[in-house]
Amino acid sequence: MTDKLTLLTNLIYLEEGMVTPCQSPGWTSPPDGDHIRVALDSMDPGQARSAKRKFRKLHRQMRKRTEREIKELLVRSSWNYHAGESTIPVRKAREQHVAREVQHIHTTYGSKGDAPTVRQARKRRRDVYNLVRHQTRENTDAD
Repeated sequence: MTDKLTLLTNLIYLEEGMVTPCQSPGWTSPPDGDHIRVALDSMDPGQARSAKRKFRKLHRQMRKRTEREIKELLVRSSWNYHAGESTIPVRKAREQHVAREVQHIHTTYGSKGDAPTVRQARKRRRDVYNLVRHQTRENTDAD
């Protein structure tokens, strides 16, 4: 039986015109995303294009938000808030930490203009799903 949150998340995907990534609770999507490719092939070209564009838009928003949150760690007050540590590293150490984290994001999600690897595509699908699921959870808690 599919839980309520998964059903609502799948409905949000359909309302946005995207292909739902999973049909059961949890992340059970095939790693290669074959069912998504089959669903996109069954759509007319205009719908498939808009579904892909919407997915990429959500991915870009999520990636930019993550990079922005990491770059905020350069500021002393943000470091204290995010890291929860009693001592704040010197600026050079904070810059090195932020540079490592930004590099990790580029490795994880791929560079702009390059086709993602299988692993990167899987990570993108999982993260966009978690983003939509989180937004769904917040919206249903507010109601």
